[in-house]
Amino acid sequence: SVHCAVELGAGTGFVGLCVSKVFPSLPVVLTDLPAAVKSLQKNVERNGCKETIVQELEWGSALPPSLLN
Repeated sequence: SVHCAVELGAGTGFVGLCVSKVFPSLPVVLTDLPAAVKSLQKNVERNGCKETIVQELEWGSALPPSLLN
């Protein structure tokens, strides 16, 4: 079974937000570069996706522990 969904390089978060709307109880993690995180978080809030979190992540860096659990 699926425990969560992670979108790497989410940009505006469109795909991840759609997943969150279709599967509202599924935790969704949207990741992107530091410059995109603020607007990405606003999009999550505007869409009322309560099980969706935004995480800063740069390609090639180690995954944060929150994504490994």
